[in-house]
Amino acid sequence: MPPPSSTGPYLVFGASNTGAGTTWGAVVLETTDFVNFTLPASYSRPVLISPVLFGNCNPTYETTFDQGYAAPGSVVQDPTLPPGNLIMLYEAEKHCPGGAYQFPFYGTVGFARSSDNGKTWPAPVAGESGGPSRHPVLQSSDPQPTGPHTYLGDAIPSGFVDQNANNEY
Repeated sequence: MPPPSSTGPYLVFGASNTGAGTTWGAVVLETTDFVNFTLPASYSRPVLISPVLFGNCNPTYETTFDQGYAAPGSVVQDPTLPPGNLIMLYEAEKHCPGGAYQFPFYGTVGFARSSDNGKTWPAPVAGESGGPSRHPVLQSSDPQPTGPHTYLGDAIPSGFVDQNANNEY
């Protein structure tokens, strides 16, 4: 994200965990030169997470589209709202079909909004459709599997182009 002023730092959103036994998610770094990066004290780590620790299953979130992994592809200013309102397109993975962990995942492109320049993002919402500010925007035409499967779906988004509206996201 470009700086809010000519002297402010850029914000860089990336995927990481914050140590052993923590969930993967979106973390924020600041930089003025794209060589040196710092963790801004005003941002929690991570700022967006999946509901379940990677490699674990929880029946509460069995159908949740971003159940086991949620991390950013792109973060941009929402063109329809004032500065500080951000949109994140993120990779969402479901690893527990039928309640059993497997590495081949069902991938989805997730969508989330932040109204405070990315400091907070909506919490995960149990279920296939998420919630109003955090939900899937691109999924496979195949239904979510209920048992072992190969890799399915779409992952690692960076943007979309809406040719009808002449907008890029």
